[in-house]
Amino acid sequence: MRLLNLVRHENSYSNTKYILNEALKSEKPFVLDANIIIVLAQERDEKSLNSLLFDNYFRIYDLTLYEINGLVKAKEFDAKTSNILYQFLKEINKNQIIKVPNYKTHKLYELAELLPRKIVYDAMITMKESWLQKIIEEFESMLPIIKKSNEKEILNNAFEFSKIYFNTDLIIKKYVADLYLVTASKLGIDKNKIDGKIYFNYCLKHINYVINEVRKILMRNISETLNIYDKFKKIILELKVFANKSYKQDIRFVIHSVENAINGYSLDSDVIWLYEFDFHFIKSIT
Repeated sequence: MRLLNLVRHENSYSNTKYILNEALKSEKPFVLDANIIIVLAQERDEKSLNSLLFDNYFRIYDLTLYEINGLVKAKEFDAKTSNILYQFLKEINKNQIIKVPNYKTHKLYELAELLPRKIVYDAMITMKESWLQKIIEEFESMLPIIKKSNEKEILNNAFEFSKIYFNTDLIIKKYVADLYLVTASKLGIDKNKIDGKIYFNYCLKHINYVINEVRKILMRNISETLNIYDKFKKIILELKVFANKSYKQDIRFVIHSVENAINGYSLDSDVIWLYEFDFHFIKSIT
């Protein structure tokens, strides 16, 4: 069983169609992650979705059904997409549904600590000495001197600080890479067995997400019609709320696929990385 290391096409739909074609022609049992099914619905590709309903090898995990159903109920999609997904879930044959056990222990649970998103979120958001905590500390240190300085001077200082701290090279070197090395060491994993270029490319996606979310908080509050002191108080408050964000990865999709020789296909970089890491890790110890 192996999740293919797919060539990246120009957009998600192209990737999805490629993945689907590879799955269908494999003539082996396969499961699709929720993101693939969702993209097909968003692109109104009902023909492809209907073909899955009659394919002898297609299976779907119950946890994937729950995830899609939850997103539909939460009104995460437009009406047309929701309706397509609803009809697809409704028409799936019960024999195509696989119930995934709630694993308590598995080697992949340990490895999940090294997922790019997990490392980035810990290094940038959740840890005591994280990137975001350093930004909060810097803004809090400005509060006592704000009333003694003019707004332009304060904003210039904040801008200069941001120029340094929002540099992705600095973030990778000072926060993400350090935690990556420490975590790999704790797990007893030889970092040379991991493709660092691919790993940090995955990390960069999540790094940029965190940076953009923090920038939104800054820009939204700076543009408000408040005095500079109140602006900074609001910025600090919203950054602290964002700092409480946590990341939990459900890896049952990967574990069950690996253990039961089912081909798994996904657009999610974490899922892909877990499959690939499992493959390389097992090869390295056998």
